[in-house]
Amino acid sequence: RVELQKLRKEWESLKTAAKKNQWIKDNENEFNKLNISVTNINDADNVFIDNTAAVIEALKQRAKAAAAQELAAKKYEEALIKRNEAETESQKGPNWWDNMVAATSQAGQSSAGIRPQAEFTDIAEANKVSRIEALKAEAVAAEEAGDAYFKLADGYEKAAKAALDAAGIDTAHKKDRTRTRGP
Repeated sequence: RVELQKLRKEWESLKTAAKKNQWIKDNENEFNKLNISVTNINDADNVFIDNTAAVIEALKQRAKAAAAQELAAKKYEEALIKRNEAETESQKGPNWWDNMVAATSQAGQSSAGIRPQAEFTDIAEANKVSRIEALKAEAVAAEEAGDAYFKLADGYEKAAKAALDAAGIDTAHKKDRTRTRGP
């Protein structure tokens, strides 16, 4: 937004068509950074005089989209970590906590009703399975949150484009970088 205001002030200070055209050429990279197309005096007047509010709104929406994409990436990372933890834990035997749960469940038994080692092992294994399922559920929840953030980002991007479209402002034109191979 600061860059936009700086460009706007510069534009407003220009008096001749020649200076305006040169300024447009000189600032092509700045327009690309803002993802707006300014190729002639009419475009510049539209962006910097007539519809600056629409450009500012588009920049806000793009910033929200970028933030939502960052949050989505963090949630996807969290999902991957949880899935990896679940996979790693499934390769191991019951951990100390699983054994503690099994021992604690045995402690409530009377001396005549102490469970055999096989039952202790079954309880520890069942607790391990529960832990792994909980990790998988956390992974699914994180991925669903990531999907929601991604959809939110898409909505913000569409709102930014709509704001510019309504003002008759194009996004920056990407140069075709297709290369052909020679013989």
